[in-house]
Amino acid sequence: MLIGPNRALLAPPPLRPTWSWNFAAMGRVPPGATFGRASTGWTETAAGLIVPASNNVPRFWRDEGYLAEMQSTNGITRSRTIAAHWSPQNLTAVDDDAVSPDGTQNATTLLEDAADTQKVVASPGVSYVTDGDYGHSIFVKALVGDGWVQLLAAGGTAGVNFQPSTGTIGSTVGGTADRVSGVVARAIGNGWWRLSFSWASNWTGSASARLYLVNSSSAAAGANYLGTGTRKFAVWGGQVDSTGVGVTSYIPTAGSTVTRAQDALSLPVSAIGFDPHQGGVLVARYQLTTHMGSWPGYYQDALYLSDGSINNSVKMVARHWNGINHGGMLHKGGDQKFGLFVAAVPAVYTKRTQAVAWSATRGQIAHDGVLDGTASFSDGLPVGPTTLDIGRYSSHGGNMIVDRVAYYRGAKVDAFGQLVSR
Repeated sequence: MLIGPNRALLAPPPLRPTWSWNFAAMGRVPPGATFGRASTGWTETAAGLIVPASNNVPRFWRDEGYLAEMQSTNGITRSRTIAAHWSPQNLTAVDDDAVSPDGTQNATTLLEDAADTQKVVASPGVSYVTDGDYGHSIFVKALVGDGWVQLLAAGGTAGVNFQPSTGTIGSTVGGTADRVSGVVARAIGNGWWRLSFSWASNWTGSASARLYLVNSSSAAAGANYLGTGTRKFAVWGGQVDSTGVGVTSYIPTAGSTVTRAQDALSLPVSAIGFDPHQGGVLVARYQLTTHMGSWPGYYQDALYLSDGSINNSVKMVARHWNGINHGGMLHKGGDQKFGLFVAAVPAVYTKRTQAVAWSATRGQIAHDGVLDGTASFSDGLPVGPTTLDIGRYSSHGGNMIVDRVAYYRGAKVDAFGQLVSR
């Protein structure tokens, strides 16, 4: 059984795992694994290119690990042909006029006019539902000048200002700016940025996602400004993700909405040397690619050891559905034996090493060398787990990059999880 941390000072635990796998180093899934994704998915290379992976081919992100995402649909029906289908006003839009993040000349350029006007492109209508939480994103690059762009949700209801020449995020704007969260501007390569945020809808209906050209970090939503006629940008890959999943990888569309299926990676417990009659420790190093919305209540799980149901399982929770916690859980026969959560969710694209440890009477979680908490219980070992899922829990995807994972057989002292989570 797990015992107090002082004992660890007398008997330092061995660090050799029963089983481990380094996705970042190997660039493939481990032997004995089963992988599925019933659609094409896109990822990023170390050179900063956005590239596709065919059905049932796992994705590896920038040589940093395995990319695991849940199912999502791009609600914008034309992600790329912005001049032709995004209703340009008071600017000159030209499709296929710049090299995009996929390495081909299929990005749209936007050149401001020199009048005191609104300068905007508005997507075809996107369906929103009250209380939905929708991830909005677009790729943008400054070509001439130091101007600003403004990405807005739901017909201009709310969004954020951004300066792609410097990568500076400005103010959130609009009548429901308080519903904007998780603003991220991430450098892709070759001057391209992916600007993204989530917006919690307060109404049901169809409206456009919009990209305005503006002239300051604090420009109001849809503001007019007197242009110079010279500022020019390249844009590509507009996206509004399904409610609740946050901002996921690029999903191209060309006339209708497109759904990317969930990534599903599993191993039989025999492949990791699991012993159901002993406790153990699970360890994972990962980075979240997005924070999911708090509705409809998805977890982001790094590891899930189970019999295919919650009834007999051990979970490593990277982000609890309420959005503020990470932790671990153990269930036996449908009863939760321990559930430990702390307010320490990492920022997106920030690496974290996390450990969950258990015995028949005690559970523990740790991260980055910090012991987060312990819990005592009785009658605890789960009965007959059969699989280890990586980067998902059932239909809940992790939306994360998993660098490496490990399993240590047998109950350990409390300090063990703290040690191996460094």
